[in-house]
This record gives sequence, structure tokens and C-alpha cells, in this order.
Amino acid sequence: MDSNGYNPSILDTKPDVCYISGIQGECARHEIYFGKNRRISKENGFWVYLNPNIHTALHGKDGETLDMMLKQDCQRVFEKTHTREEFISLIGRNFI
Repeated sequence: MDSNGYNPSILDTKPDVCYISGIQGECARHEIYFGKNRRISKENGFWVYLNPNIHTALHGKDGETLDMMLKQDCQRVFEKTHTREEFISLIGRNFI
């Protein structure tokens, strides 16, 4: 866990490469499950790096599709080593 309370991401993400676009440059860390699940995202590595434009768009009115894609990607990776029931017990619902 780093000094900000983050465990390593379970997704293949690098600090200077956007997870979505693959473009190198400045990126922001985005917790995939936020709100009441933000702490769970940080503790379990449910986060990615995104370029600022994609990160802003994700939080905008048209970000629902991208948000769902990230949630599904994360759940699929988690379920390679855990059960769906374990995922649901952490996050509260199934996204697949």
C-alpha cells in the first residue's frame, strides 16, 4: 500500500499511460468503484490511470458507457482469482 492508501492496481496500468487510450503522458488515478466503495477500490487495487481528458469525460454526463466498461474489466480480472460472490460481498453488486 502506498502513502495514499492504494494497493497496486489489479489491472495492467502504468502511471504515464492511459488505460483506455494507451496514450503516454500525464495521467490521473481513477478509482473504478467510487462513493461508498472508494476505500474498497483503493485497498483492492480497483483503479486505473487515465489521461485527464478521458478522466473528465468519464465523470461527465456521457461517461456511463466508459464507466461500465471499467467496472466490468475490473470485475473480470478480480474473478480470475476470486469468486463472483466475493466480488459482490465487496462492491455490493454484479456488473457482468
